[in-house]
Amino acid sequence: MTLTSRQKRRVKNKIIRFFVLALIAIALIALQESVRGASSYRSDKNMMVWFFDVGQGDSAFIETPDGAQILIDAGPDDKILSKLGAVMPFWDRTIDAVIMTHPDADHVGGFPSVFDRFKIENIYITDAKKETALFDEVLKSIEKENASVFVVREKSLVEFDSDVSLRFLHPDRNVVPNNAETNDWSIVNILSYGNTGILFMGDLGENFEPRIAQIVNEDIDVLKIGHHGSKNSSSFEFLKDIDPDLAIVSVGENKYGHPHASVLSLLNNLKIRIERTDTDGDIRLISNSVTHSIEPFPLSF
Repeated sequence: MTLTSRQKRRVKNKIIRFFVLALIAIALIALQESVRGASSYRSDKNMMVWFFDVGQGDSAFIETPDGAQILIDAGPDDKILSKLGAVMPFWDRTIDAVIMTHPDADHVGGFPSVFDRFKIENIYITDAKKETALFDEVLKSIEKENASVFVVREKSLVEFDSDVSLRFLHPDRNVVPNNAETNDWSIVNILSYGNTGILFMGDLGENFEPRIAQIVNEDIDVLKIGHHGSKNSSSFEFLKDIDPDLAIVSVGENKYGHPHASVLSLLNNLKIRIERTDTDGDIRLISNSVTHSIEPFPLSF
């Protein structure tokens, strides 16, 4: 049967309407995912922590029950923007604090894009420097941001609301030698909310782990493993002293052998549960200050 011109136009219009409605449906689903990930838990006074899958790099995003937002590292590139867009409301363009643990590219590469997209209130950095074009770009972005900048040089405490705090344990300028490599300058901190304690190790190696174990005086539920599970971090003594229930390994495809088989063996022998961003994708922790849950939760973007 041959269609008339009028019938062809009707068919064409129906096809166009179908695709428009499909696009609207996809947009609504994406918006629902964003709201579900970003704000559905606030009414329960829960804290949310995302350990992002950013490939071979590191990035974690914290939102407190009162809505304060903290970004610890930004991964190697602008993939961080899609991750933040998936867990923050689309209209939100401010972040209360960013923590730049040290200048390595797999931790700071995404910060220029973050500073360009968001208004940052507070920035925490170390004295460590790196002579690279990328880190120069990061420093220039910090200058343009007009945020309050704090250099972590000793133990200190930051309270983001009445119940959530970050305690900085490292670096200490009286302990770290001036010629130390950038990993040894990594910012190490404990995120505390009621009974939930999370220790973020940056890329700190085993040389400074005894000192960290000595000054940790709270229970650690989750350990963000140092240096992506390198063989030069996460010693037996340290893991035994910290005694976490769970270890997060932020890692992607790499040529360094991360995470090292010896570290994974130690974790298994000590019966510490392991979650990895390369195999599990994005990982979400929810805490109500008394109990917490943590599970792989791959984001849509």
